[in-house]
Amino acid sequence: MQTTVNSDLGKRARYYQGMIDLNLINRGEPYSKLKKAFGVFICLDDLFDVNRSIYTFKNLCLEDNYIYLNDGSTEVFVNANGSREGLAEAQVAILDYVAGKATSDILTLRINDMVINARAKEQWRTEYMTLLQRDREKYEEGLAEGRA
Repeated sequence: MQTTVNSDLGKRARYYQGMIDLNLINRGEPYSKLKKAFGVFICLDDLFDVNRSIYTFKNLCLEDNYIYLNDGSTEVFVNANGSREGLAEAQVAILDYVAGKATSDILTLRINDMVINARAKEQWRTEYMTLLQRDREKYEEGLAEGRA
């Protein structure tokens, strides 16, 4: 979950994708063992300023945008406050939940229960971010706050 605008989010996505891949196969194993991998970033703001709710990225050839690399990686950036046009009811309910709006959707209520449970377990937070990365972010936040 990305709660603040971060200009490095593209590189963060690349970093996490690399970490996922490192955990999928061991050194010396064939690359064919790599499974499909999805990075999903849930954001409160529109990183691309186009007012979409969902942005999906795959590796594609710039010279011929019908040619995909087919490396099995997909990055999805979700903008909780983007346009709801063309979205299913369940998608709208989840986006509303992330944006802090009330919802009565059963799936979203179940997700809320899981979030409450996860927040109670501090070690889960660091499973997804190395200590060094977290420290760097906190340092940058501190600098920005100090400058302000």
